[in-house]
Amino acid sequence: MGLFSLFNNKRDNKEAGSQSESQLSRAFLKHVKAAEEGDTEEQYQTAQCYGNGTGCEQDFNMYAYWLEQAAKGGHAEAQYQLAYAWYDNKLIAKRDPAKAAYWYEKAAEQGDTDSATALGRAYERGTG
Repeated sequence: MGLFSLFNNKRDNKEAGSQSESQLSRAFLKHVKAAEEGDTEEQYQTAQCYGNGTGCEQDFNMYAYWLEQAAKGGHAEAQYQLAYAWYDNKLIAKRDPAKAAYWYEKAAEQGDTDSATALGRAYERGTG
């Protein structure tokens, strides 16, 4: 699981490949509309669209923005991916292990075992 799962999800990529560009664009706009209305699952899906360039131009700034919105709304997978981005990734301008630990903890509190493991490793390394 994790941030790069959005780039490697073969099932989603296969499904997306069978849809026309205009269908993907329409689906993307529906995600954005619902995301703007505060739906955390749609915020997460909008982030994934931006991260993959599905139905829109790939835009990592918008990916990070919508991922953070979903994370703030309590979406556990968004929290995990945002934590991963803060800890290990180049998508966010500056690495921040403290912010990563915060988001790992939020996701772990919801039962996300990957986040709990990552948080444990961060504490073990003295970065949590």
